[in-house]
Amino acid sequence: MQLQAPQKVAPASDAPATTSASLRAIILLAGTPRASALVAGVQRSPVDLPLDNQRLLLDLWIEHCRQLARHLPGSPLHVRVLVNANTPAPRPRDLLAGDQPDLHVTIEHETASFRGSGGAVRDAAQHYDDNDRILVASAGQVLVQPLATLFHALEQSSADVAVLAHRDGTPGGLTYLRCGCVRDLAPRGFVDLKEQALPRLARRHDVRVVQDAGGTVLPVRTRADYLAALRWYHRQSDAHAAADAIKIESPFAEDWQRTFAVVEPDAVVDPTAWIHDSVVLAGGRVEAGASVVRCVIGPGGRVARRGRAVDEIVTADTNGRHRG
Repeated sequence: MQLQAPQKVAPASDAPATTSASLRAIILLAGTPRASALVAGVQRSPVDLPLDNQRLLLDLWIEHCRQLARHLPGSPLHVRVLVNANTPAPRPRDLLAGDQPDLHVTIEHETASFRGSGGAVRDAAQHYDDNDRILVASAGQVLVQPLATLFHALEQSSADVAVLAHRDGTPGGLTYLRCGCVRDLAPRGFVDLKEQALPRLARRHDVRVVQDAGGTVLPVRTRADYLAALRWYHRQSDAHAAADAIKIESPFAEDWQRTFAVVEPDAVVDPTAWIHDSVVLAGGRVEAGASVVRCVIGPGGRVARRGRAVDEIVTADTNGRHRG
């Protein structure tokens, strides 16, 4: 796979306003090839996971997209959230209802089964012109930098396909591409974007890597990923938040002091329970004197009186404690 040498993402304060007129849509890939332990345990889409007591991950994505749309000319920016049969669809919410002056959000089910991320992108791009552009993002992640900043860096590469990469060279979950490129991908069958589509596209088109020098994106694939992203999210007002995002995966990171406790309105948590860097979803229950540390309590999950749960996904199933 031949890629151009990495370019750098400028810090947010240095990024000029975006003026692209060719961006037709943002594609948020919210489906997965198979349900993870986290998705199976909580029985909801990753974008429906709460970040705090008011906002879900999809709400944060919508905010990022709205900020980007303010720098773009023309009609409202179309945000297409793609889900498949392996992942629950996002729940309806007020922010998707009615007309938005700068954003049009749709939840769409992939038309074909087992298409993979590359196949889903090809199918989503088929109604656009060859020179139209789309920004493709893995929805199961938290952006450390503004989407507008990252988009500007991808756009400035002037490549047919621009791929955001972490500092260590691994993919960063954002791809900006010209729709004509993906016509080369198979119209049927499974096509993974990173493993199959990008190497194929690189043989015929200008594919470049843009390295994220100011931080990284935080994935939300596993329980540990999700809670790590929440720790960064709740620390972001700290002057060292960007450094925290890099260090958060370290096995020596200090997490003895509580950073957050997210409890959804329809969860039941006794006032004497201790919730440490954990999430209690609607339908979860934590009884008197219980301790919950670095856990996700799913619907029907219960931590009994004076019980303890550590580093687990707690579900309704009697065998439903997972280290995922």
